[in-house]
Amino acid sequence: MQNKSIKFENHWQGVSDSLKKDIRELWTGHGIRFEPEVFEERAKQVLVVARNNNGELLGISTAKERFIPRFKSKLYGIRCFIDKEHRIPGLLSKLFTESIDFFEGQFDSKDPNSPGGVIAIVENERLKEYRREAEWPASKMIFVGKTKQGHHIRLRYFKGARLQDG
Repeated sequence: MQNKSIKFENHWQGVSDSLKKDIRELWTGHGIRFEPEVFEERAKQVLVVARNNNGELLGISTAKERFIPRFKSKLYGIRCFIDKEHRIPGLLSKLFTESIDFFEGQFDSKDPNSPGGVIAIVENERLKEYRREAEWPASKMIFVGKTKQGHHIRLRYFKGARLQDG
């Protein structure tokens, strides 16, 4: 990504009230509305935020631990959202990479309860049309299929990850 004025902040399991306010404004400004209890749950899932030099929120990633039977794996489901006015080349890739690298750094291959990778459902039509590489170069996420709705499923296992029973 070319723009050096963007800062990435990790907020995993530690979101302040002021960040919650910024997130609510970002989402509601794009027509995304949650009931208060759902918003609070989503706020607990915040992982990385991207801000410009003025402190303006440009993008956000959230994550939730899940067991995915199809892949026999406990994974982090990652969602990323970039403000429409700030969708610059490389920002989404950098947000994904920052998020994935954090979780990979936490991964313990000896702990059977440690999620062994990340999964993302790509709903963005432009990404599905123009980012058709089998493996995304920056994040190393690979295409593994589609949902019933036709959304792309991207997956990346961490080094040393093993399939679980189930």
